[in-house]
Amino acid sequence: MSERKNDIKELSSVVFDFLKTTDLKALPVGKRYFKNGIYANVEEYLTKSRSERKYESHRKYIDIQLMISGSEKMIVDEISNLEICEPYDEEKDICFYYDNKQGKKYELKEKSFMIFYPDQAHMPCVDVQDGVHQKVKKIVFKVPYINTKDIKAVVMDTDGTLTDGTIYMGEDSELFKSFNIKDGYGLGNILPSLGIIPVVLTARKSEYLKRRCKELKIRHLYQGVKDKKTKLEEICSRLEINLNQVVYIGDDDNDLDCIRLVNSNGGISACVRNASDKVKKESNFISTLDGGCGAVRQVIDWIANGKETV
Repeated sequence: MSERKNDIKELSSVVFDFLKTTDLKALPVGKRYFKNGIYANVEEYLTKSRSERKYESHRKYIDIQLMISGSEKMIVDEISNLEICEPYDEEKDICFYYDNKQGKKYELKEKSFMIFYPDQAHMPCVDVQDGVHQKVKKIVFKVPYINTKDIKAVVMDTDGTLTDGTIYMGEDSELFKSFNIKDGYGLGNILPSLGIIPVVLTARKSEYLKRRCKELKIRHLYQGVKDKKTKLEEICSRLEINLNQVVYIGDDDNDLDCIRLVNSNGGISACVRNASDKVKKESNFISTLDGGCGAVRQVIDWIANGKETV
């Protein structure tokens, strides 16, 4: 249970900050996006009879459903008690189940909310009184579900992520690179102790990076990669892992394809504090440190804490 509390504490503080300063009743219908990969959907609809509804569940997001106006019945049950009627849709992140005519019943009233994790099936939008359809307005926050226990590889960019982004050039080539010693300890010691493979994926080529990876015993170094997304898929195939077992750390717009690929497949995306605005918007975890200043180590420590949670 402690891991779940950490999910809500670390990822949904932005949700509660938003609620403190927003007139929910004045919000228009539609989606709005926040940092850390969180988004929300404001909906207006009429409730329906239970016979017209199905259970649903999600894999990639925690649902925080808050009633703005009106009231509906919410029926909740464990997935293990249900039979699938529509298989999981990866793009929409939803799976539907037949009604087992059981489940716990709750009334979601104005200003009340419920939180659903991926293993909790729920049947929303049900009439409080069967056959009496009620108009409701609700906001559903979608908070990325982070499960660090499943991570098998950490894939990261170099310039601006493992370094501060400064390139020192001589007349003919790069003079040197500056690496953070704490990042190095995380990559060379902490990740291997957890059974997690460190992978460096960069568009540039550097002899200094090659030497640093050799020093840290990082065997998976890919330099001069122009199509990072395709290479990331190849890496996962070679390592025989799935994208939902990957943490990708980046800093600039050329990392977006990998971030989106990992996000859409249930993995974890992270970025440094001074990443581009686009990268920050789509990352699940944003470090409080700049690239080259221990940001990668902070992500590694966060993963390690999750791995050790009981």
